[in-house]
Amino acid sequence: MAQVSRRRSLRSVTNDAVIRRAVIDEIAHGGIDALGPTGVARRAGLTTGAVYSRYESVPEMAVDAWVEDLGVHYLALLDRVVGAVLAGDQTLVLERSMVALANPSADTLAAVEIVAAARRIDELDEVVGEDLGRWMSRRHLTGEGVDPLDRATGLFTLAATWGVTLFSLAGVSGGDWSESFRWATAAARAGAPAAGPPPPVVAPEPTVTTGDEVRDRLLTATMDVIARVGLERTTISRIARRAQLSQGVIYGGHGSKEELLADTVRVLLIDGLASAERLALADRPEDDPLSRVAATMAAYLAPDRMAWRHLRLEAHLSARHHPAVADALRNAFDEALVTYPEAAGLDPDLRQAVTPLLRYLAAVTLGMGLVDHYAGPLGDLPWDQVLRSFAPS
Repeated sequence: MAQVSRRRSLRSVTNDAVIRRAVIDEIAHGGIDALGPTGVARRAGLTTGAVYSRYESVPEMAVDAWVEDLGVHYLALLDRVVGAVLAGDQTLVLERSMVALANPSADTLAAVEIVAAARRIDELDEVVGEDLGRWMSRRHLTGEGVDPLDRATGLFTLAATWGVTLFSLAGVSGGDWSESFRWATAAARAGAPAAGPPPPVVAPEPTVTTGDEVRDRLLTATMDVIARVGLERTTISRIARRAQLSQGVIYGGHGSKEELLADTVRVLLIDGLASAERLALADRPEDDPLSRVAATMAAYLAPDRMAWRHLRLEAHLSARHHPAVADALRNAFDEALVTYPEAAGLDPDLRQAVTPLLRYLAAVTLGMGLVDHYAGPLGDLPWDQVLRSFAPS
């Protein structure tokens, strides 16, 4: 009898490992919102009953994968990147780690999906949030007595690390990310300039102004709902209630919620947000160009821009499976690399030279959609000083 029990135990342990591997691959392939026991069972070559017998819910599958396989390895990757940048260390450690971020393995993709989804799934947040909290405390990114500038620099770097993989998820090419992160290591080594920060910028609040009041309400409601629950969990009926419109009106202009998200990305993230920040840049003619960029980027990180940051985050998570969303995000990225230097008044020669910095800042602002959940509140941190450390002396 003992032999039979032992054989069953070994088989159970083996099946657990096979199922966890299938869970990780399912998340990496289809995203956490599409995770389910049927797909996991099919990938594992087991029955659906075998999966149900191990997990009480779908989020518990992701929790188990994080706890048993993904969490330790992913936090070690964050250690290598964030540690190398903050130490001003341009070694092969950083170069190799950038490959893991920009060309992520299934494990890295699944880990980032879990970190991103934990922001809005309680079962995940209980575990992932605690693990990240301990990691950030060890890195002196949170906690009592931490120097505000050191904390802001570390969180800035963490945001860029998350942003690189989120860009990869959406198929947005950032070029040579190692070159961008070398800007960051040089800035960390130099530290913030001794001079006090420039006067705070008051960037115009981005608004939806398509010229059609009904469409404006619809796109604003779409942003609010998707930023809160993600695309897959969003329903047209929920958007309709928030916008105080009928579902028929929504479907009359958009064939699906994917089309609606792509339209929202185009109008809010390309036209609305970019135009507001261009106005802010143009309104500071007395500042040097990089200081103007820095001030505008600091305004983007303000608490009242949270919905915009979360919309951008959720759009990147859904882009792998929705080509129209991916196209809109790629257009937003490409346009930012052209329009921001022009609005900042950079001459053509300098524009090309600072492209790695602009890529890095784009990754930072994207990753801040996660940082403001795990490490907030952030509004009082000296972001302007961190940004100004990138300016040449």
